[in-house]
Amino acid sequence: MMAADTISVRRGGRLVLNRLSIAVRPGKLTVVVGPNGAGKTTLMAALTGLVQPEQGTVTLDGQSIGAIPRKDFARRVSVLQQRFHSTFPFKSFEIVALGRMPHEGRESQTAVARYVSAAMSATETTHLADQPCDRLSGGEQQRVFLARAIAQIMPLPAEQPRYLLLDEPTASLDLRHQAATLAFAKDVAAAGAGVLAVLHDLNLAATYADEIAVLADGSVVARGTAADVLTAEILTPVYRAPLSVFPDPETGRPVVLPAD
Repeated sequence: MMAADTISVRRGGRLVLNRLSIAVRPGKLTVVVGPNGAGKTTLMAALTGLVQPEQGTVTLDGQSIGAIPRKDFARRVSVLQQRFHSTFPFKSFEIVALGRMPHEGRESQTAVARYVSAAMSATETTHLADQPCDRLSGGEQQRVFLARAIAQIMPLPAEQPRYLLLDEPTASLDLRHQAATLAFAKDVAAAGAGVLAVLHDLNLAATYADEIAVLADGSVVARGTAADVLTAEILTPVYRAPLSVFPDPETGRPVVLPAD
């Protein structure tokens, strides 16, 4: 399990995370939602060691992440960042192959090619393999970098739990690829990995998440299934906007819309 335990993070003198606790469990897709400025991206930075909490701990399978060599950490945890841009004319296959760098010296080039091809197939990017990544659309680049992230933690399942952290993975994607990306994240969890995804779309969260954590002002204000936490009583004060929540007539999952 990857866990943040009562972490507090201050940036620019402002308390961005306030005694926040969250767990990413192998085999589960956990989705984090909340308004702009709630602390979602800072949480991702804390989980990966890019920022150091002034209070609390972040652990990976019971071990402080600060005590784990970065290459070992990278073999077990991969991240799709919220913002990225390819400015060099690397082919997409080469971008995805960068995900195998933490495994350098431990596998053959044949194995690297096998993992890269499998990751590109899973993310529907095989046809982009020979295209320069800097010439792709934003959505295509998003999917190539998702392939890089999943290639990094292959094979799945693995002897040690693996973790995939996705910061707004559906940004720049059309509706079909939004659904495909989250279905893929669900499949990665089903293969034994712990998956954490930051999403803005509450209805996508309701469709795919095993557990949802609602953030507001740097704290988790609600945690549970979609039915537990996606309620007007919880969401309206969090988003400071009137929202209506009703069950989907076919699935029974909550649907969230702005109230009239």
